Amino acid sequence: SKSVRLLRGEVRKAKVIIIFINQIRMKIGVMFGNPETTSGGGALKYYCGIRMDVRKKEILKGKNKKGKSRIIGIESKIRIVKNKVAQPFRHCNLQLIYGKGWREIND
Repeated sequence: SKSVRLLRGEVRKAKVIIIFINQIRMKIGVMFGNPETTSGGGALKYYCGIRMDVRKKEILKGKNKKGKSRIIGIESKIRIVKNKVAQPFRHCNLQLIYGKGWREIND
């Protein structure tokens, strides 16, 4: 946790963003509550400004030039778990098209 505190100060001075990507593990023997946890201790959870839970929602399929079905991207569900700069606990769905980027969706 000391390293994260020192890193946080240097990041603030340099005016940059650091993105940590982690994976979910299952707690054994949890009867009540969420059995999912992230590895690496509690320092990252405490010091981070924004935490997002990103999960694959569905695979996007399209047709190629010959008319055959193929995978063109994925749709992800993103949930804000913690947010120190805006409203937390919001969620959205984003579509990532392979070779092109994020699909623009008008609300």
